[in-house]
Amino acid sequence: MPYKLGWYQANRVVFANVCEVTLQEVRCLNEDLVWHLDFGSKPTHLIIDLSEMRQHPTNIIHLKQTLTFMKHPHLGYMVVVGATALASTLTTILMRLFGVKYRMFQNMNEALTFLRQYDRSMIFSIGGD
Repeated sequence: MPYKLGWYQANRVVFANVCEVTLQEVRCLNEDLVWHLDFGSKPTHLIIDLSEMRQHPTNIIHLKQTLTFMKHPHLGYMVVVGATALASTLTTILMRLFGVKYRMFQNMNEALTFLRQYDRSMIFSIGGD
């Protein structure tokens, strides 16, 4: 399965675990993210776990044209977890092109701690909370 997607906190935080994806699968992921953002409350934050991703599209132009969710008015912070060096570089370029607020972390606990500190309305638990 190229990715798993769902609510981490209903209508506030979307979680996506992305594995190996083709450009067509990125298009499907984009559609799913837009759907979640459409139904989410503003701001809807996004956690993307890339720790299992080993293969992905690298053409910045195609990715910029495909990832329309990054312009969604409900998108809050985008938090990226476990990116490889290449994925981290591509993510940074795309975030800057779209002007998206983002942070990168090595593990999920760091990402959740950041989101909870940034947005005090978050009600999820972190690690042993």
